[in-house]
Amino acid sequence: LGFLLGITVICAPVSRAEIIISEIMYNPQGTDLDTSVTPNISREWAELFNNGSSAVDISGWQFGDSQDSQWASAFPSSTILAPFSTLVVTGDSSSFDLEWGTSINRIQVNSFPILANTPTPAEETAALRKPRDGFPGQYDTVDSVNIDSANGWPKTTGSDGQSIFVRPGGLTAAGNDIGTNWA
Repeated sequence: LGFLLGITVICAPVSRAEIIISEIMYNPQGTDLDTSVTPNISREWAELFNNGSSAVDISGWQFGDSQDSQWASAFPSSTILAPFSTLVVTGDSSSFDLEWGTSINRIQVNSFPILANTPTPAEETAALRKPRDGFPGQYDTVDSVNIDSANGWPKTTGSDGQSIFVRPGGLTAAGNDIGTNWA
């Protein structure tokens, strides 16, 4: 006797979230880090964007300048980035709130890296990394942006206080690497 076994496989689309760097304030109005006051005032920040349909737990992740190996402290536990949402990472939430308001989703970290005001590909790579599962002290890069002040990148020189941001068509890890996708 032969048996006929019928199997039906239903493939549901995989929900994939991609966390990217979507905006960077690297040349704020005034000094980037004001050490003349206590506590110091850090005016630089970066915005992250979840372009996926699933929330992502980014607890323990870090923002930094990978070329200079300068990393902010790990994001606090229970830091969840909702689908299609943004999160600002700042070194000074009080200063950020005074400048931009209190309704913006943001977290404060220690040791926010100081980014160059006139970046070049050889000196400035804003990056996001997460701890490597099962390998304490090792990290995987989630996204990185090699900021430039030429090659199609928007210029903020002379525009003290303006951030650069990814245009809607560039909101992917590959798209945010292209200078002309930023404004």
